Amino acid sequence: MIESATPYGQVQAVRKFGGKRFNKRDREVKRPSSDTGKKPNTPCWLCGALHYVRDCSYRNHKCSDCGQFGHREGYCESAKPRKPGHRRFRKPDVSSKVVVVDECSVQQRRRFVSVGLSGTDIRLQLDTASDITVINRETWRKLGSPALTPTPPPTSPSSTEKHGGNSAARL
Repeated sequence: MIESATPYGQVQAVRKFGGKRFNKRDREVKRPSSDTGKKPNTPCWLCGALHYVRDCSYRNHKCSDCGQFGHREGYCESAKPRKPGHRRFRKPDVSSKVVVVDECSVQQRRRFVSVGLSGTDIRLQLDTASDITVINRETWRKLGSPALTPTPPPTSPSSTEKHGGNSAARL
């Protein structure tokens, strides 16, 4: 018995608990034993074999890849504990953006080549993926204003048709 020095003269008693105490570790959790022959739905994340993790022989194994204990080589990423409810999935990239370009300066990425046509040196933009070369009026005049001939009708809509052009010069 312990007597406290409170002004009211209270007495506190300590007595032995006679009932049974239950802790989480005292309870037996029923799990399917490895003897029953049941196989898990998914393979072991420590080694990849089809058995329960509690029966895995790699639980005390030192991985030679990462140097940590508890998994087989090659299972380093899957051996990391994950937060409950956390799933690895990518959200689809959805965005809408409006961009206004007032000035476009891409001169440093463009490649130009000097070409001699009909005795005149002209500078053209190099485009290896283009079937045709479009020139401005000034360059056309430098070339001596060669005669323009109508282009054959395209089999499918092309950039010539979209931009209203219908003439070409063959040099």
